[in-house]
Amino acid sequence: MCADKFIELSDLLSPVRQNEIMFRGESGDITAGVVRLGTVELIKKLQAFEGSRVAITAVDRASFVLALLAVAYAGKSAVLLPYRDAAYLNLKKQYFDLVLTDKLYPAEDADFVQLQAEIPQCQNGSCDLGIALADLPYLDLNTKVYLFTSGTSGEPKIVEKTLSFMQEESRILYGIFGDKIAGRDFISSVHPQHLYGLTFGVFLPLCSGAAIERALIRDAAALSQLPPFERGHVLVSSPGLFKRIDFRTKAQDFAFITSGTVELTQDLADKVMDWAGCNIFECYGSTESGVMGYRLRRDKKSRFTPLPGVSFFMGQVSYILHSPIITGGQLILSDMLEFYGDGTFKPCGRFDNIIKIDEQRVSINELTSQLRSFDEVDDAEVLVLPPEEVPTIGAVVVLKEGLKESDTIDSIKERIALNLGDKAVPQRFVFVPEIPENKMGKRLRFRLQALFDE
Repeated sequence: MCADKFIELSDLLSPVRQNEIMFRGESGDITAGVVRLGTVELIKKLQAFEGSRVAITAVDRASFVLALLAVAYAGKSAVLLPYRDAAYLNLKKQYFDLVLTDKLYPAEDADFVQLQAEIPQCQNGSCDLGIALADLPYLDLNTKVYLFTSGTSGEPKIVEKTLSFMQEESRILYGIFGDKIAGRDFISSVHPQHLYGLTFGVFLPLCSGAAIERALIRDAAALSQLPPFERGHVLVSSPGLFKRIDFRTKAQDFAFITSGTVELTQDLADKVMDWAGCNIFECYGSTESGVMGYRLRRDKKSRFTPLPGVSFFMGQVSYILHSPIITGGQLILSDMLEFYGDGTFKPCGRFDNIIKIDEQRVSINELTSQLRSFDEVDDAEVLVLPPEEVPTIGAVVVLKEGLKESDTIDSIKERIALNLGDKAVPQRFVFVPEIPENKMGKRLRFRLQALFDE
């Protein structure tokens, strides 16, 4: 059952909520009392450990939340790392002292200390929940939560958040979407180690009193295997999943869909809304900024509304974000924004995507749009190749089916020169069957750069 008011993080595991369902899964529902019992047991293990930085790699939502709460109650800091193999974590050891995971890594591969975040098995009253009613330690909302940017514009960077900021962001979103998500289960295809997945797939449902599906939705087929829910599900997803949906199949019962990470094309948005039978709300933000705005997707002219308390001011060379959910209250943005009289806005590229070649300014965003508009081009991405001190423009191009590079390259170059100037013509082209994306539909810069090294 959904709470009729916002739930503070310190009240999530309150004894008065011990019979409320927090998670659903194949093995049955999990109540707040069971999560509290597992948290109490894990706190003791963490308090006996001297290190202060705890990496959380759990994919199972119940284990992830248990781990995050235990870390906070134990007075540690949480480092949210993607769920990767032990070799990846061995390379990231400088960021953590201990790993909490839902499935232990093979001891012979793991060059780090690890603990398992386990949900107690409490079928048929086998758990004594009275043990969990002992007082929990103080929950410090200044607990640090560290995330990594995706690396779409370069090397991934580490970003510091706090539980206080995450709670406040959820409070704001609850004020906007509370009536639309009330009494509905949450399912998600986005890992909680990414800020969008953490905000909409973990903190918002927790603070709304909603039940969360434990399993990550890894593909479109998994959507059809979910048990029906009479009030409809809330789906937290991204274009990466939407592109893999077979729209000929019957949709689950959806009441509310959010999309993030990258912008939806209008064609894909229309297909998803027709298939699901409900609207899509898109959020706009980044790991550094948190959510800056939201919009109900109607058509390609739909604009974003800033979150309450969020405002933008033009600085000397770019916009400055003022927000109640970021450290210091403000952040210099690389985003180019177009504002309207009613306070709404639309993103229109990035300030750092304008380069100068022999005194001519070249907009990487405009060049990308030009390429995508050509009849013979199915898709394209443009980037500045290293070393960036001597700008070299590279273009990754997907041609329409049946066309060849030799038939099109000269025509493409001529039209770019005519429309944007000679200096805007990419010096290097790579033609591929499709542009590589990660599971969220993001195109990572290092993967694009790698295409030019092959």
